[in-house]
Amino acid sequence: MKHAASLAISLALLPLLGASAPADPPAAAADAAARGDRDRAEQLARLIQAIRDATHPRQAMSAYARGCAIDRSRPAIHDAYMRRMLQFGLPKIAYYPARVLAAIQPDNGTAWGVVGYVHGQRGQPAEALAATMRAAELAGEDPSVLHNAGQLAAWYDFELDLPKIPDRAKRALDRSRAALGKRAPFAKAYATIQKAYKEQAGLGEQFDEKIAAADADALGLEQLALEIDRKIRDLNDEIEYTEDVIDSLRRDLYYNYSGLYVDPSGRSVYYRWQSPYRTDTRLRIRQQERIIDEVKLKIRSLRREGEGILRDLKAKRDQLEQLQKLRRQAMARVAARFRWDPPAVDGVVTDEIDHLPPPPAEEGSAPEDPESAAEKRLDMARLYIRNDLRERAAEILGEIVKTYGTTKAAEEARVLLAGLKAAK
Repeated sequence: MKHAASLAISLALLPLLGASAPADPPAAAADAAARGDRDRAEQLARLIQAIRDATHPRQAMSAYARGCAIDRSRPAIHDAYMRRMLQFGLPKIAYYPARVLAAIQPDNGTAWGVVGYVHGQRGQPAEALAATMRAAELAGEDPSVLHNAGQLAAWYDFELDLPKIPDRAKRALDRSRAALGKRAPFAKAYATIQKAYKEQAGLGEQFDEKIAAADADALGLEQLALEIDRKIRDLNDEIEYTEDVIDSLRRDLYYNYSGLYVDPSGRSVYYRWQSPYRTDTRLRIRQQERIIDEVKLKIRSLRREGEGILRDLKAKRDQLEQLQKLRRQAMARVAARFRWDPPAVDGVVTDEIDHLPPPPAEEGSAPEDPESAAEKRLDMARLYIRNDLRERAAEILGEIVKTYGTTKAAEEARVLLAGLKAAK
């Protein structure tokens, strides 16, 4: 019987759920829309305040996500979140709302300052210059923006290998340079990077002289090694030629004979050598062999000399490689002198932290918006209806209508409540 009653309620609710509500008069519809706009504005205002009052980054993150779900086109929600993340020392998390603000509110100097800061941290000075000059024109009182702009202006003036820079950034720098130069943070940062480039140039010249001398020494040793290698090849060619002479003499020794002798038995035939010719040929062979021995001694001596030169050449090349490494390190010292400051909030600059702080023991949460709260209660009422707990479902539906009367969930709650009453 319980299942039959549940089926009856469901069947009774179907026409109510499927029926279309009567069209509101134009005035009523306008009033409802206005109430909805006011409700959303109030919810967004509460969430913005929750971001500003957050004591932990995760609280601000939660409120920001809810606010974006309501209306992500409002600059106020992005501005509040960006500033709170800067106050927490998390400018990289502030980068996303800053990018959004730069697009929908391009006169927000702090947003451009965050964009320039993050590009600078990423080693992208051209992009950092474009964004930071926008920030300097809009937020010229921010000491961080002035500092970052000063060192970027020096980079633009003294960097030899400049990448492509937007013309707008160049014009902004030319237009603002005189005024910015009078500001202490800008002037100090500019002087620091200018000095670093001068030091770099001096170190570069010193290393270039040492590298040129080491390179010349290495080249001289390479030439000596090549000369020894050429001499050894020539001596090997001489050995090869002498060996050919010896082979020819041995052939002569074998084939030149004086007559033929036949054994009385007629079974053996052999050649009888002429003794004077044989002695002379053997003497000549020994002379050529001595020449080969002498040449081999020369080759061994040259190889020992060559091994010493190769050791010196390797040491010189190692020295050259070390000098080039030290030069690269010296040239990188300018990049190490850059110091990127996150934009200030209310005149206060908060240093960037490495990671999110641990949540507090009792971490608070952002206030829940009415639409989400009403939807959760509506899900509970549906669950009670499915399990034939009509009275409890009616209580929850009535509570939704009373507490969250202007939400979409409340409209559906009215329909379900009417269906429950009709099914009694």
